[in-house]
Amino acid sequence: MIKYAKVINEQTGLCEVGIGTNSKFYKSIGMKEQDVSQSDIDGKWYLSDKCPMKSDETKLAEAKQAKLNEASNKAYSFENKDALITVSATNMMSRSSETYHIEATLTNNIKLSAYAQALDESETLPWNTKENVNVLLNKAACTTLTELMSQLNAKLWTVDFPTFLAQIEAAQTVEDVEAIEIVYQNPQEVIDVNIPPTEQEETDNENTSNNDIPEVQEDSDIQEDTAGEVE
Repeated sequence: MIKYAKVINEQTGLCEVGIGTNSKFYKSIGMKEQDVSQSDIDGKWYLSDKCPMKSDETKLAEAKQAKLNEASNKAYSFENKDALITVSATNMMSRSSETYHIEATLTNNIKLSAYAQALDESETLPWNTKENVNVLLNKAACTTLTELMSQLNAKLWTVDFPTFLAQIEAAQTVEDVEAIEIVYQNPQEVIDVNIPPTEQEETDNENTSNNDIPEVQEDSDIQEDTAGEVE
C-alpha cells in the first residue's frame, strides 16, 4: 500500500504514516511515498517487506477459538433463555385452546418436575408463557413438559454442541471456520397440553349451543296469520 511515510526504525522497518491527503504537509515533515503495511499483530505500520504478520496457522487457530467461544456462548444462552417448547394450551381466562411457547430453561424444568410430583390428577395450576399469558397445566402436562425439556437439554450437549465442535476442528481455512453458522434449533412440534373441559363446562357449552338456535315459526302459523287477507 503506497502512503506517505517516514521510517523511524531502519532495523524493524517501523514507520510513521500519513493517513490523510495533505501531501504538501507530509513532504514538509520528511515523509515520502513508500510501500507500507499495517501489522495485524501490533497494529503499527511498517515497510511492507518487513511488516510482521500473523502466520496462516495462527490466524486459523484464532478463528477456531473465536468460533468455539461463539458456539459455547450460544449454547449456554439457549439453555438459559432461548430454548422454547411450542404448546397448544388452555388459556386460563378464556378457556380457549391457543398456541403458546414455554421457555425450556433449567429453572422451569426443576419447577415443572416438582409440580408433576406434587399435583393430584385433578388439580391444575397457572403457568406464564413466553407471550406473558397464563395457561392451565395439570399433572400430566407438567410431566410431559419436564421430560421434553430434559431431552432438549441432553440433545444440546450430547449432539448439537459436539457437532459444531467437530465442524470447527475439521475446518482447514479461516474461510471454512467463518462459514460455520452456529444456530441451536427449537423443536417444531406443537405439544398438546390442553385441559379437558369439566362436566359442568360441557353442560354449559351445550346449554349455550341450544340457546343459540333461532326460533322458527311453523308453516301452519304462517298460514293462519295470512289467511283471509283481501286486498
